[in-house]
Amino acid sequence: KLYEFLIKRKEVKTLMLFTDRHHMFVDSSGLTLPFRFIGWLGMSLQGAYFEPFKLGQKRTLKIIQDPNVKIYKIMPWFGLGKKGIETARRMCDEFKKEFPEDFDMFFSGAAVEIMEKGTDKAESLKKLLDICSISYNEVAVVGDSGNDIPLFESFENSFVMAQAPEEVKQKAKVSINSFDELSNYIK
Repeated sequence: KLYEFLIKRKEVKTLMLFTDRHHMFVDSSGLTLPFRFIGWLGMSLQGAYFEPFKLGQKRTLKIIQDPNVKIYKIMPWFGLGKKGIETARRMCDEFKKEFPEDFDMFFSGAAVEIMEKGTDKAESLKKLLDICSISYNEVAVVGDSGNDIPLFESFENSFVMAQAPEEVKQKAKVSINSFDELSNYIK
């Protein structure tokens, strides 16, 4: 239902699904052919954050229909620049109104991150820390996007990257320019 809703929106340029199979499926049918190629090239050269991916609307539909596949996150992307960012911000609010009970949704630059309710990073980290008997105040969290907000709200030692959107920066305790700066705060 969510996929059908998203794919009908002309504002969605690319739709990414993060799964337990081959990590990411990308439906870029909202882009023209030259921009699809540029997107493929960009994803192929992404470096440090490289995620294995499969392209194509047919592959994406096939994975959605497979009952043995777990989809962890759906991420519609709305384009480059200020227009893409403003569209993502507006659409995030719209998506929250359309699906208030089913999903957690976070504005993340030119994209919206959509996950099943209660599966955010903070809840997962808390479960792990409880299992390992580690105090929450012994943990430092670092992030730069909307899905990091629950971490910032749950952990006292929260650091946000300076390039993050304002909505994200407002939730963390300290803003840093690089990970190297963490050594100034962590003993």
